[in-house]
Amino acid sequence: MTRPLALLALAVAVAACGSNPVDDGPTLASLEPAPTPAPTAADFLEAEAIDPAEARDRAVAAYRAYLADAPDGERRREALRRLADLGLEAAAEADALGQGGDGPVVPEAVIALYEDLLETRAGGEAAAQVRYQLARALEYNGRREEALVVLDALIAEGDDTPYYGEALFRRAEALFSAGDFDGAERRYAQVVDLGTETDFHDHALYMQGWSRFRQGRYEAAVAPFLRLYDRGTDGGALGAEELRGAEAQRLGDALRAVALAFSYEGGAPRAAAWFERHGAVPFEDRVYEALAAHYLEERAWSDAAATLDAFADRNPLHARAPALRSRAIEAWSQGGFPTEVLRAKERYAEEYAIPGPYWETHDPATQPETVATLKTHTEELARHYHAAVQAGGDAEDLERAVTWYRRFLEAFPQDPQTPELHFRLADLLFDAERFEAAATAYEYTAYEYGPHARAGEAAYAGLLARDRLVEAIEEPEARQLAEDRATDAALAFALLFVDHPQAPAALARAAQTLFTRGEAERALDAALTFVESWPEGDPALRRGMWRVIGHARFDLEDYAGAETAYLEVVRLDPEAERAELDERLAATIFRQAEVHRAAGELLEASADFLRVGAVVPGAAIRAQAEYDAGAALLELGAWGEAIPVLEAYRDRWPEDEAVAEINRRIAVARLNNGDRAEAAEEFRALADAEGDAVTRREALVQAAELYEETGDVDSAIEAWSTFVERHPEPFEEAMEARAHLADLHGAEGDRRGRRSWLRELIARHDAAGAAGTDRTRYLAAGASLELARERLEDFDAVRLVDPIRENLARKKALMEEVLEAFTRTAEYRVTDFATAATYHIGAIYQGFSRDLLDSELPPELEGEALAQYEIMLEEQAFPFEEKAIEIHEVNANRVLDGLWDDWIRQSYAALAQLVPARYDREEKSRAVLAVAD
Repeated sequence: MTRPLALLALAVAVAACGSNPVDDGPTLASLEPAPTPAPTAADFLEAEAIDPAEARDRAVAAYRAYLADAPDGERRREALRRLADLGLEAAAEADALGQGGDGPVVPEAVIALYEDLLETRAGGEAAAQVRYQLARALEYNGRREEALVVLDALIAEGDDTPYYGEALFRRAEALFSAGDFDGAERRYAQVVDLGTETDFHDHALYMQGWSRFRQGRYEAAVAPFLRLYDRGTDGGALGAEELRGAEAQRLGDALRAVALAFSYEGGAPRAAAWFERHGAVPFEDRVYEALAAHYLEERAWSDAAATLDAFADRNPLHARAPALRSRAIEAWSQGGFPTEVLRAKERYAEEYAIPGPYWETHDPATQPETVATLKTHTEELARHYHAAVQAGGDAEDLERAVTWYRRFLEAFPQDPQTPELHFRLADLLFDAERFEAAATAYEYTAYEYGPHARAGEAAYAGLLARDRLVEAIEEPEARQLAEDRATDAALAFALLFVDHPQAPAALARAAQTLFTRGEAERALDAALTFVESWPEGDPALRRGMWRVIGHARFDLEDYAGAETAYLEVVRLDPEAERAELDERLAATIFRQAEVHRAAGELLEASADFLRVGAVVPGAAIRAQAEYDAGAALLELGAWGEAIPVLEAYRDRWPEDEAVAEINRRIAVARLNNGDRAEAAEEFRALADAEGDAVTRREALVQAAELYEETGDVDSAIEAWSTFVERHPEPFEEAMEARAHLADLHGAEGDRRGRRSWLRELIARHDAAGAAGTDRTRYLAAGASLELARERLEDFDAVRLVDPIRENLARKKALMEEVLEAFTRTAEYRVTDFATAATYHIGAIYQGFSRDLLDSELPPELEGEALAQYEIMLEEQAFPFEEKAIEIHEVNANRVLDGLWDDWIRQSYAALAQLVPARYDREEKSRAVLAVAD
């Protein structure tokens, strides 16, 4: 400490206790009683109008008056001490005000007075008080050595007096001023050891540190300085802004002294080592800051930065670690070290990244400066490496730029700058041809931050990135996936950024692609949005969108809507190539007809089918449409309306393979419309046409039947005859046709023709073998019975009259034929005809027997000859009668098999005539009835 500093300290100390010792010491009142008490200074401060100087002068005068005749004794000595104190006080005041002049400050009389008092006071507190004041007076007058001797004597008296601590301090100050730093340190230590109750404790700490510092014991000096700083700042709780005046200066000096001490010993590493040995202090950050400030004053930039970083390295989670890191960056920047600045910013951004370990113990809301600095550094780093990439940097620069951009986005998602930085990240990725990542970044920028200036630009850039990605992919499946995503992105862009100049083209492309990949519903929505959003847009794009609308609605089965869309395409460009569009248009109308038909709306369906040709005459589907129109009308039963449609089809496409079916339908329509004659001709034509044999056979049957219904028997016979000729199979149907032909001939009275077809029936069945059926056997049996009956008529017509021999021979011959015919009929074993045949056989025998008996007698016979002839006739007739009985009984016995019909009944009747005894009519009737029941 310099002399002025020591004097200032001493003056402060003296001023601090200048009046207190007087007030605290014994007073004259405590001595033995005296006639006249000694006055005090308080006696002259009875009014506010009297200032201290005037009061002091009055007190001096009063003491002097008292001493003039005061007896020797303790009271007198006390009055003398007070008089000296008043003189010292006046001198100190004058010195403080600069009124002391060039001579001694304290009058020598005062000093002499103190010295006289010491000679009369051996010790004790009163003597200590006098020594204290004497030392002060000597110091004021520059008699330092004498003052020190007095202080040493005061100290030697021990610590029982209130002046001990101050004496020690003043002695230490004197030693310090004299350059005896070792002695000063010991005295200061003694003051410190007295504890914090003494007023000199903190200053003694301060000077203890300086004493060690001046000895070159720098690390030893640190402890008292830090103790002082700890006390003065309440353990670091008080900052510089909360400290004022001399105390603030002293604490600041102490901290700077610590910084100097560490700088002399090696800087931050020695500071760290010191704290490791002695323990950390809560204001350690200020120590490092002070050391760094020293280096900055010395322009030792790297040492300053290293010091600030050293604290953060030792205390990474300390609340002020980020601030010191920032000041380190400033130091590098002031020193002109751009590389170190960059590294320091990277370290800062990594250590205090959000989220990160630092923020596990700190709330970002409480450290806005740290967060702001982090944001600034992160952005600067991203921009720096982005610029490096653009200047030709390597892959490492690219990865660093991407990393810092992403860290900014993660840490500050709500910051106003974030969309812009995200956009720059996307640009960086695009330039690096990392198109998928670029597309994702552009799209996030566009859609995740709400409205902002770059949103539309980002969305469109995302489309470009996805297009480039598609171009770069070769694997088909992956390429398809990329194309789908590009389409989805284009759709989102166009729908959200309608005002963007590229939005119409993007939406049009998206709609087209959606339709191509089979997403008709989404394609329709996109195309409709286009035509609604840009009603006056590019005509070519609008045509394309109406085409997509048509195609999509067609696929979605909205055929009416599809037709409207296709017509809009035509309206927008009437001269455009129409072939493909016309077919689409025709298809939409056709499908509308199909929908009506499926719903049972046949009249509407037919109208739409016919509209195909009306709207698109050359449509490939027109023939099918008009065919289906006729079919719908037929199904509806609108025969009259169906006929012209079908005939028009036949006329328009005579060579079409469907004409045969059309002919059939025309025939059916005419039939159902009541045009039977025309229908018959249509069916007849069908029968003669080429085609399916079954169809032709059925058509011929239908024609034949219609001819019959209309009374055209000849045509009917011709049709049935053709049927038999052309369609011998199925055999049973052909046999039915022959039977029908026989009936037609019979109805016309053509017995010859009928007989011919009956014989044909019998011959065909008999030759059919296994092909014959019960039905054909029935038909043959019936035909056989009818032909047998014709011969029976011939048999019955022959009468046994003269010439009896010839007629008998003729009747026998006919009888054999008829019996054979009926026998053949019975052999078919068709019950309906077998009982008839059996009855007829019995009746033939019975009739022949009767005819013999009833035959004309020869006229030439008479008498016995005639009688013999009659007996002979009876003998001849009897076997035939027996045979008749036998045959009728066969028929009658069929009752036992559960059969009964008119022929059996007639056999019973015949037996009742032939054998009345055995077949009583009444009994037989009951039996027959019983069987019949």
